[in-house]
Amino acid sequence: MTKPKAQVEYRAITDIKELPGNPRTIKKDQFEKLKKSIQDNADYFEARPIILSDRTGELVILAGNQRYKAAKAIGLKEVPTILLPNLTEEREKEIIIRDNVENGDWDFDILANEWNEEELDAWGVDLPRPKTYEDGSIARDFLTTPSTLLLSSDPDWQERKNIWKTRIKSEKGRAENLMGFSGLITDTYTSIFDPVLAECLYKWFGIPNGTVLDPFAGGSVRGIVAGWLGMKYFGNDLSAEQIKENRKQAEQNKDILLEMPQWSIGDSANIDQIIKDEAPTDKFDMIMSRPPYADLEVYSDDPADISNMPYEQFLETYRKIIKASCAHLKDNRFAVFVVGEIRRPDSTLRGFVQDTIEAFQDAGLRYYNHAILGNRANIGLRIRGHMRSRKLVHAHQDALVFTKGNPDGQKYEQLDDKAVVKKMNEQRKLITQTDDILVFTNAQSNEALRENFEEIGGAQ
Repeated sequence: MTKPKAQVEYRAITDIKELPGNPRTIKKDQFEKLKKSIQDNADYFEARPIILSDRTGELVILAGNQRYKAAKAIGLKEVPTILLPNLTEEREKEIIIRDNVENGDWDFDILANEWNEEELDAWGVDLPRPKTYEDGSIARDFLTTPSTLLLSSDPDWQERKNIWKTRIKSEKGRAENLMGFSGLITDTYTSIFDPVLAECLYKWFGIPNGTVLDPFAGGSVRGIVAGWLGMKYFGNDLSAEQIKENRKQAEQNKDILLEMPQWSIGDSANIDQIIKDEAPTDKFDMIMSRPPYADLEVYSDDPADISNMPYEQFLETYRKIIKASCAHLKDNRFAVFVVGEIRRPDSTLRGFVQDTIEAFQDAGLRYYNHAILGNRANIGLRIRGHMRSRKLVHAHQDALVFTKGNPDGQKYEQLDDKAVVKKMNEQRKLITQTDDILVFTNAQSNEALRENFEEIGGAQ
C-alpha cells in the first residue's frame, strides 16, 4: 500500500514556532538573497515548504527556519508548510540535520553541546577537524587539540620537540641513567620534561604574562618555555648543581626569552620561607611542576631529597609541599602536576597518581582535568622483560589539573592587547603578523619556530 504524501498547507506565521537552539546560521548577505528570492519567486517557497512537527503540542519548525524568518521580514502573513505528525525526538533531530547539510553554516558550539557527533557524521555534517599550523584553526590557536589524550608520537609534536632540543639540554646538571637501566640500553635514561607539553599546559591553564610557581623545578625546560611565552617563572630545587646548569641554559637562551626564569636552591619543605626570601611575589597565577616519582629516580644522597625517602615518609613530605605551595596560588587559578604511576618492590602499583590527587584535594583544590600524554619511545626494549611477570610497559604520563576557586573565573582568553603583542614580537625580532602572533594569541608554526630560533641565535 502506498503511503499518502503529506499535503502542503498555508499556515499563519503567528501559529508557527522557531526551532529552539537551531544549529543552522546564515550570513547577512545570504539572508538578503533569500528574502529577495521569496519575494520574486512564489513558486520557490511552495516547492520548499516549511517542515513542522507537533510532538510538543506546538507547531515547531524542523526545516525552514531561515525561510520562515525571511518571510516574516518581508511581511508575509502565511507560509507554505508540511506537518509531519507522530515524530520521535530522535527522528526530528535527523530531519533537522539532513535538511541543512548542503545549505548555510553550522553553529558548531550548539552542535558540540547538544548533538551526538557520531550521528552528525552519519547524517553528512562536515565536522571541523584539527588542522595543521599552516591551515590555522585549532592547531594554530591551541598548539594541538586540547583533549584528554595527547600523543607525543604525532609527527607535528615530534618535529616541534626536536626544534626545542636545539635550545634546551635539560638533562644537564643531573647524573646519567637515573632509572638504573643496563645492558643494551645506552641512552642517558634520565627523564626530561617534554617542552611541547609545557607549551600546551601553560597556554591552556596559565594566563598571559602570569606568574608560575614550580616547587620541584628539576631541569630547565619549564622555566625556559615559560620565559619564552612571557610568563614569570619561579622554581625551586634542592640540587645546587642542577640550578647552576638551569641558570646557564637560561642565559644561553636569553635571546628568545621575554622573561628570564628565576630559580632558587633549597628544600621545598621550606617553600614558604623560600618564597618570602627569594620569589618576586608571594601569590602566583599558576602552579606547574613534575615531582620526583618517589625512588624511581634517585637524584642525590642528600637526606632532604625526597627521592631518597621510604614511600610513607616521601608521601608525608610531598603532601606538605603541595599544601604549602597551594597556599601561594591565587584564587580562580589552576595547578598542574605531571606525574606517572610507580611500583612497589613487589611490582604492584603504589597508586601515586591517586595519592597526588588526594594531596591537592586535602590542600583545598578541586580535581578538574586529567590528560594522558602517550609516549611509545623505547618501549620495545622493555616489553619482554616486563611481560615475564605480566607487567604492561608504562608508556604515558598523567597531567593532573586542579582548580582553586571557581574555574569559570578563568575563561580561556587569548592575549588581545595589541601594544603588548607588538612589543613581544619586536623582542622576538619577528614581523608582526596576525597569524604569527605568539604568546597566548596563536601558537607559532613549527617552521616559524625553527626559523625564529635560527634567526636569533641558532642552536645552543
